[in-house]
Amino acid sequence: MLSLARWLSVVVTLIALSIVTFAIPRLIPGDPVTVLAAERALPADARAALLRELDLDQPLVVQYVRYVARIAHGDFGRSFISQRPVLEDFAARFPATLELSILALAVGVAVGLLGGYAAALRPHGIVDRTLSSSAVALWATPVYLTGLGLILLVSVRWGLTPVSGRIGLAFDVAPVTGFLLIDSLLSPRSGAFASAARHLVLPVVALAALPFAVVQRMTRHALVGELSEDYVRVARAKGGSVARALGHAWRPALVPVIAAAAVVASQLVGGAVLTEYVFGWPGVGRWLVEATQRRDYAVLQSVLMLVGVLVILVGLAAEALQRLADPRLGRHRTPL
Repeated sequence: MLSLARWLSVVVTLIALSIVTFAIPRLIPGDPVTVLAAERALPADARAALLRELDLDQPLVVQYVRYVARIAHGDFGRSFISQRPVLEDFAARFPATLELSILALAVGVAVGLLGGYAAALRPHGIVDRTLSSSAVALWATPVYLTGLGLILLVSVRWGLTPVSGRIGLAFDVAPVTGFLLIDSLLSPRSGAFASAARHLVLPVVALAALPFAVVQRMTRHALVGELSEDYVRVARAKGGSVARALGHAWRPALVPVIAAAAVVASQLVGGAVLTEYVFGWPGVGRWLVEATQRRDYAVLQSVLMLVGVLVILVGLAAEALQRLADPRLGRHRTPL
């Protein structure tokens, strides 16, 4: 259970998030009226009518209060461009982003854990140096450069995977779950699943580079640190191997790894925006880029708010997982 102080911090974070998500779209040069008018000068009365229609004619404080009131009632507004409810468009695009992010996080964390374990078996050895150097290089490389490099090498030069999209144009898969990999598996069309999987390979690998780099380094340091603890020394003194000692060290070592994975999961949002744009992935990230270009305030502020809430939930879930990995974190000492 969350403490009262933790609940208060969540509430304060949500208030700060609402202010930031409201302000960011309005800091972008230009305005929706100019975009809707296709860069043409409008008469003053026509511009005033359009501002009134978009609910942008009131002072910023009034606009913010209305924005918060609508969100409190579950109304995230309508897109200025498509005139569709933002929540409906978000629900249609979010499964694509979630599918990509979950797979990238799973691949990055799994490979990072294995890489950290392999590096910890012999610290400062050739395997440790190779994996650690690779992790640092991937962490320092922007995701769009990783994606472009993979496209040029794997898609253009070798021709092994498609360049963009979620599935081949020849396949029309009915959206059952929203996750195309599952929907294509349920589809009677032969080859649909293989096409969806091939389209996922490069975006997942590009986006998984960050979680791999962070988890590999954190796992390696956590396990090496645990090897110096007394219980591991006792196990080694009784004739246990390094691999066996590391087996005992896994559970306490997972606490900082889970925290790192939670931070990376929140960073995947920014990485997904660039990854989706590079690979033409029709998810929330690409939608945000298009909304920014069109100055669609309703989409920008609402989607940023929704994504921010998801990041907060990921952090709370990480805290719960840390307590499961090490129950000592959930204990409160009574002062003497």
